[in-house]
Amino acid sequence: MPLVCRRIAANWGSREGFKIKDFLDRLNDLDLVLSASRLADGRIRLSQWRRPNFYENEAEIKDIWTSNLAGQDARVHRTSRAISN
Repeated sequence: MPLVCRRIAANWGSREGFKIKDFLDRLNDLDLVLSASRLADGRIRLSQWRRPNFYENEAEIKDIWTSNLAGQDARVHRTSRAISN
């Protein structure tokens, strides 16, 4: 099954009441898989992999992404770190 990758920047931040596993499980159910790679300088690159049925769920994924990560650099970084470990 082919995947399409889109990269996202991740920054440092503090914790909030955000459940990473639930967030990742929901995105995975909607055919969006996230992966993280550690770069040589210590930063983490967060990548989105879109499965074929992603486009059927795109509006819901956008709502989930926006409500959980948009403007939340701390959450993006925590998610990246959790995935890379």
